[in-house]
Amino acid sequence: MSESVNPMMQPRITKISVNIGVGEGGERLLNAEKVLELVTGVRPQRTLGRIQNRDLKVRQGAPIGCKVTMRDQERIMSFLKEAFWVRENTIPSWNFDRSGNLSFGI
Repeated sequence: MSESVNPMMQPRITKISVNIGVGEGGERLLNAEKVLELVTGVRPQRTLGRIQNRDLKVRQGAPIGCKVTMRDQERIMSFLKEAFWVRENTIPSWNFDRSGNLSFGI
């Protein structure tokens, strides 16, 4: 009997989220935005602090980072090839969660 493959069991990549958190605005945030745009080719969106933390000197609503979400399959594949090359094409098993999501840092 031939084994048919259930298409719902095949892994697929729907989106990639890339973020940089600097913890403050100003020059460091501008540099992070430039780096993120160079790496991904997409203009980043600023992220804002949700809560005020006096120990970390973060105010609510202050810009503290930037992020990019890619959904285009061509951009996703080209970004993943470069990111995996930087990681020497090795991803340990603990980088996956129970839902099948993958997270790693560069």
